[in-house]
Amino acid sequence: MATIDDWRKKIDKLDKRIVRLLNERAKDTGEIGKLKQKRGLDAYSPEREEEILRNVLKWNKGSLPTDVLRRLYERILDESRTLEREAIQDRKLKTHSGKQNSPP
Repeated sequence: MATIDDWRKKIDKLDKRIVRLLNERAKDTGEIGKLKQKRGLDAYSPEREEEILRNVLKWNKGSLPTDVLRRLYERILDESRTLEREAIQDRKLKTHSGKQNSPP
């Protein structure tokens, strides 16, 4: 029979995977922000966000209630928008300061 500590260790491993995936998503979000800036697009894309929400809700086959998953993803999308805007702003600052815009 599993103990509380056993379950906590399992959750810690899952959290580690979730953090790795969120960081990967954040990196990709920054890249999208740079591309949007080059094309003169806004970081906020309501149609795309609705598409993402529809997809994740459709993919949800587990025990996570739909309303909980929606709230979690709304928060992820909100933070992703912030990261995109920061990437756009950073790129604008580099452009105005004369620094090159090439990736590191």
